[in-house]
Amino acid sequence: FFFVSRALPHCKCHAMGQHFSCPQRTRVRTRTARTPRTPRTPRTPKGPTAEAAKAGPTYWGLVAQFWAEQLPPTVANVLETYEGSAYAYVEDWIAVALFNRSNTAAWLGFAVTFVVRPFAGLVCGVAADEFGRRRVLLASLYIMFGATVGQGLAPAVPYLGAAWMFACRVLQGFGSAGQVGSFTVMMTESAPPPAMGHAAAMISVSGWLGFIVALAISTALNYALSPAQMLRWGWRVPFLLTALPGGLVLYYAHATHESAAFEREHREPEDGGARVDHMKADLKATVLGHWRTGLLGTAGVLGVSSLQYLYSVYFRQWLVQACGMSTLQASQVVLAGTAVAV
Repeated sequence: FFFVSRALPHCKCHAMGQHFSCPQRTRVRTRTARTPRTPRTPRTPKGPTAEAAKAGPTYWGLVAQFWAEQLPPTVANVLETYEGSAYAYVEDWIAVALFNRSNTAAWLGFAVTFVVRPFAGLVCGVAADEFGRRRVLLASLYIMFGATVGQGLAPAVPYLGAAWMFACRVLQGFGSAGQVGSFTVMMTESAPPPAMGHAAAMISVSGWLGFIVALAISTALNYALSPAQMLRWGWRVPFLLTALPGGLVLYYAHATHESAAFEREHREPEDGGARVDHMKADLKATVLGHWRTGLLGTAGVLGVSSLQYLYSVYFRQWLVQACGMSTLQASQVVLAGTAVAV
């Protein structure tokens, strides 16, 4: 009764008990229905989520996408530095096994790789501009990994073993030069512009990682094996270990794509003569217009490469010979410094 009395209008008939015949009751019963509410439009989300949706992929999203495509070439660059420095870390054993205990001849075998690299780099650079970065990278990887495994299979025969090692080192220098140049161009051309700095930094980081892996493996072998075992077969292990990761890198490197910049440049077909003339004009314009930048970049690479091998190779031996450290202690010092560089 309370709710009914509250819902109905209070009038004179209500007080007299005749409300059900009151004309006001009819007005209440027949009043128009309420206009239904219009549904609210959903609010536009605000905050980081909406801004990210408008801005597109985030920086780390671009980095993850880049790594999904360029991981095999990066691992190949790690192996390239690993192969170049692994020889230096077992040079003492190679000198005894193949070079008649001559450290000078063994170090010449180490140096011949770097003598070949500049000339091989020029050849591979022109080939990469003509045939593509991906093709030159794959060819260089086959040469580099084959030469590295070949060093581990060098016969312990006087003169033949030394000649075998020299030939493998020359091939490794040629393959390494093509790999480094093609890898550097692919990393910078394939990277999205917001992550260009990250891609360029990984060229140096992957190189330092190669030094760490080579030094760690050689130190573990020297610690775990006896001198007789190292001389007989232990020094071959660092070279032969590249067979499995090298095969995996080659398998996945075939799935990499050519850089978009190269495909865009070679989208329109040209005949051979026009292509050569075009390349000569571009080379001349680059040398004459950017020679200061070229000299600065060349000097920077010379300095960084020299310091890398001076620290990771020579400094370790200096700690042993001049400071009286053991090989294990010197390797630990070099490993710590290389980790800081990474």
